[in-house]
Amino acid sequence: MIMTNNLGLAGIRTKLLRFMGTLIILVITGSSIATSIPALNLRSLEDFVILAGSTVTGIPPVAIKGNVGLSPAAGSFIVGFDGSNVDGILYVVDDTGPAGSVKNATLLQTAKSDLTTAYNDAAGRTPVPTGDFLNPGDGNMGGLSLVAGLYKFTSSAAITGADLTLTGSSSDVWIFQIATSFNIGSGIKIILAGSAQAKNIFWQVGTSATIGTYATLKGTVLADQSVTLGTGASMDGRALAFSASVTMASGVTTNLPDEEVQNPPIFSVNPTSLDFGNVSNGQTKMDSVTVINKGGENLIISNVTSTNALFTVTPKNGTIAPGDSIKYYITFAPLSSSIRTASIIFNHNDAGLKDTVSVSGSSSSAIFTSKPSTLFFGKINTGSQKVDSITVTNMGTSNLIISNVTSSNELFTVNSSSGTLSPGQSKSFAVTFSPLTDGLKSGYIYFTHNASGLKDSVRVVGTGGTQSTNPVFAVNTSNISFGSVLVNEEKQRKVIISNTGDDDLIISSIFSGNNQYTVSSSGGTIAPGSTMEVIITFTPTSEGLKSGYIYFMHNAANESDSVRVSGTGRIEGTNPEFTINTSYLDFGTVLVGTQKQLSVTVTNTGDADLIFSDLFSDDYQYIISPTGGTIPPNGTLTFHITFAPNVVGQVDALIQFTHNAGIDIINVTGIGEFVISISEAKALPAGTEFAIEGIVTRTLGKYTRIQDETGGITIFQSSGDFHYDVATNEIRMRDRIRVQGRTSEMNHLTVINGDDLTGYEVISPSNPMPTPIKVTLQDIMQNGEMYESRLITVVDLTLPNVGGNTFNAGTLYQVTDPSENSNGVTISIGSNEDTHMVGQPFLESAIFVGVLGQSSMNSPYNGYQLFPVLQTDLIFSETSVMDNEYSRNFTLSNNYPNPFTNTTTIQYSLVNADYVKMNITDMLGNVVATVVDGYQTAGTHTVTFSTNEKATKLASGVYYYTLFSDKFSLVRSFVIVE
Repeated sequence: MIMTNNLGLAGIRTKLLRFMGTLIILVITGSSIATSIPALNLRSLEDFVILAGSTVTGIPPVAIKGNVGLSPAAGSFIVGFDGSNVDGILYVVDDTGPAGSVKNATLLQTAKSDLTTAYNDAAGRTPVPTGDFLNPGDGNMGGLSLVAGLYKFTSSAAITGADLTLTGSSSDVWIFQIATSFNIGSGIKIILAGSAQAKNIFWQVGTSATIGTYATLKGTVLADQSVTLGTGASMDGRALAFSASVTMASGVTTNLPDEEVQNPPIFSVNPTSLDFGNVSNGQTKMDSVTVINKGGENLIISNVTSTNALFTVTPKNGTIAPGDSIKYYITFAPLSSSIRTASIIFNHNDAGLKDTVSVSGSSSSAIFTSKPSTLFFGKINTGSQKVDSITVTNMGTSNLIISNVTSSNELFTVNSSSGTLSPGQSKSFAVTFSPLTDGLKSGYIYFTHNASGLKDSVRVVGTGGTQSTNPVFAVNTSNISFGSVLVNEEKQRKVIISNTGDDDLIISSIFSGNNQYTVSSSGGTIAPGSTMEVIITFTPTSEGLKSGYIYFMHNAANESDSVRVSGTGRIEGTNPEFTINTSYLDFGTVLVGTQKQLSVTVTNTGDADLIFSDLFSDDYQYIISPTGGTIPPNGTLTFHITFAPNVVGQVDALIQFTHNAGIDIINVTGIGEFVISISEAKALPAGTEFAIEGIVTRTLGKYTRIQDETGGITIFQSSGDFHYDVATNEIRMRDRIRVQGRTSEMNHLTVINGDDLTGYEVISPSNPMPTPIKVTLQDIMQNGEMYESRLITVVDLTLPNVGGNTFNAGTLYQVTDPSENSNGVTISIGSNEDTHMVGQPFLESAIFVGVLGQSSMNSPYNGYQLFPVLQTDLIFSETSVMDNEYSRNFTLSNNYPNPFTNTTTIQYSLVNADYVKMNITDMLGNVVATVVDGYQTAGTHTVTFSTNEKATKLASGVYYYTLFSDKFSLVRSFVIVE
């Protein structure tokens, strides 16, 4: 909280103001207060547009005009942008700030001090507003028109439902005293009328301020805690947050109040509508519109959406400099015959906030037919091959697009995996039967297409005799780029063909589909395990892009293979060269609905301009920016590739750069992940993949339990990377982890089992442990699913002793409590690998603090079970010895954290002063440390116990801490985990 530093002066000032207030009340009548008030003196804050205490976060694109500062937090807590996004100086307190930041802790300390002064000045302005100046609009200023003056809100303040208008002269001042929070609704504007100036408007906010999506703020916000600006919001003023954060969503623009935009961005699009015509179902057609910024400031496209999922657009955002443009590609992908329409909505920082492009298209259907319905190969020798064919005919009215052809049995292969058939056209698909063992073989050839039903199949049947051998064709590349080559000159590249089979590979023919490319060999024979080199020569006879395929005909299963070739012919004196710093980007795991951006740098190593005519991604979840550009000789250009997954799973794509030196391609990959709550994950059908996050509450051996606010779940792993990380303490209790996988039932317990765990990562260590839910055994029997795999506490437990003084591995123990004595719930002691309880003293009366499971591995009918893992999961009831006179005069709290590795904190209270002592003892009663020994005053005391202060490091296990004097004794326990 910001407060006046000199309390003595504050008291004098308060008395003086009360006296002055009395005089003012005598002379002021009516419901208004004089509007002539001085502005706040911001001192060093004048040039800061953003100042925060804990974090400054921006989601690109953002445009910031003015200085930005963060103090006392480290510079590393500036996230999402760097100095290149700031038209000003980015100040930090240390060397961990982003690129372009400037270290100046002294200036930031002064700025924070000036913020305190300005905040207190605004909060302390008098006289106290009354009438129309006190809680105008009952706290909601939407639709009001306010003159200059001092306004006060005794609770929160908001501007929602309609715009707020501030009317006054260029010297008039507005100060708004807001006791708690301040909120501006989405799309709401603060309108300045007359000659009112944003630099003379001040919002003093007692807690936090929130500026809604596409809202417009005028003035300086001085918030005790945080300031948040939603998507597309704009600010002519300052966001000054004393203790917490300033957060900016995508598309936020900020300007200092004395530098308000005089020549704003202007959105223009051409064309304003698109007609895709008729597109066959399952096929796609792409067209584009060009957005131009005709204004004088950057036009920020914060989001582009479609009202119909059949029309998609890429990229999803962008920043356009004055006079520049960006091309947006719209794809129509119909699934059924109909006329479709949609609006493509551009959200931006132009005055209109959004514009639309109308799109339309229609579709027709194809009809798939095939013959025969079953293809019989008869009996052939094992190891030999027989080829027959399936004829597919399109009986529909639009193109039949066969996108994939697959076989359910690898002994039957198809020579083609795709094809397009116009109405009435037929195509034969050759199927090769290659039996490897004797006997009847069968399967299905599946055709995936755009016709109704989306997939059809033909049954294939054949019988094999004796085994033989087969050659296998392999080539070291599927794509060769020759770059730019002078017209009528040559450039060569080499491909290597390998025979990875066990019979001779006979290359019967090698030829080029484009006469600009020639090959050094027309064929040959390659022995098993051997290779053959083929030289491909590119000799352009004219300028421009040349592309094609080199075909290889052979006796392997597919009969033919190809390598794509591309290059550009150029004339003398124009030699741009494309060089890129990487040919592969891995985005890792990205949450669905969020984005991750990586960059590649292209260098022109030639002697003429390298001009990009198009950049294209073959998957819409990868967005490229910019989509064009020119690089002079020896210059560079950085391209940003954004992965924005909207599906769960791995997404691979190709990014194609088309330029005047040819075509180049890089590969990109990423994994989309969707985080849901644990309770939502458990409700999904078994086998559905998901991602969840939670705190590890127990982990040992094969069982790991995690929990979030909605529930708990068990991860069962007996081997693999996760099991190893648990065993080596890379994953431990209190870690927050993200898990991707599928659920299944294991003896009635919902688990993530074995290979169903498809991914995981530790997000943060040492988080607070969830609070155990206190339940009875009857609660468990009636609502056990609610508590399954969660931390629970059950008190007043009774365990009948069935023999033995210690707990045994792999044993179930009956247990009762006052609510339930039918033995419907048991205590399960697992193996030595899965629990620390084996060999611990048997307790007939105990408290359970641990996780709830269901059924055992060898008996799925035992109902719900308490699974103690730590030695403190099943402990004695608290022990205390005291005089009745002192029974309510002291307390001893549970230590935190518990369990712990190095340090824990213990708190106790004394109503009366006394001489007290606190010892730490092991389970044998040996004193291992004394942490309190002396006279203590009445009140609450805190002591820290550290294992690092011991000359001999304490081993993992249960220890007791006892607080006692000559009048009382209290005992509690904790666990050290190494």
